[in-house]
This record gives sequence, structure tokens and C-alpha cells, in this order.
Amino acid sequence: MKRGFNHAELIAQIIAGSLKNTRVVDILNRCVDTPTQHDLDRAKRFENIKNAFSLKKNSQQFVRGKDMVLIDDIVTSGATLLETSKVLYLSGARSVACLTLSRKLLDDSPL
Repeated sequence: MKRGFNHAELIAQIIAGSLKNTRVVDILNRCVDTPTQHDLDRAKRFENIKNAFSLKKNSQQFVRGKDMVLIDDIVTSGATLLETSKVLYLSGARSVACLTLSRKLLDDSPL
């Protein structure tokens, strides 16, 4: 959250408020201070963010055996969603879905 405001958390709170049996939990920690992604090409984004996240202490109870939804305001390469999904799966999540509001294409995007 380098922008000073957590857009994804606000989006998650709005979505969770309209669903039953849903809670918003802040369980992921950026354990490596990586350079900003916005000037990097697709391949470098994946390399830059690799192993940059971990599960916060005492958060496994919210993950093990649960269906998780990662929410972000914008996806560019998908690198951050891939890395955070990996942390959740390795921590025992039953499933991980990713929800974003928008997508920005890179110049080297395959789409």
C-alpha cells in the first residue's frame, strides 16, 4: 500500500457487506521491499515480486481449508495476484479466486 490509501480494502469491505458469511481479513504481509512495478515490463514484474509476500503471524486460522478471494483495484501483469495466491495455497487455502475492477495492458502483453 505505497499509495497511502488501500483501494482494495475499501472495495473488499463494500463487497463483503453485501454477502453472507463473508469477512475481510488483512492477512498478507509484504516481506520484501520491492521496487515499484510501474516501469517494469511483464517478465521483470514477475521476477521483481517473486517471494515478496508472506502470511501474517497468527493468520493461518483464516486460510486453512477456506475459500479465499483476493481483491485488487487494477491488474496489469497478474504477478502480484499470482504471488499472493501462492502464499494462500501454501498456507492451506482450499481455493483462491482473484477479483479486480480493471485491467491495464502492458505494451508486451500477450492479449
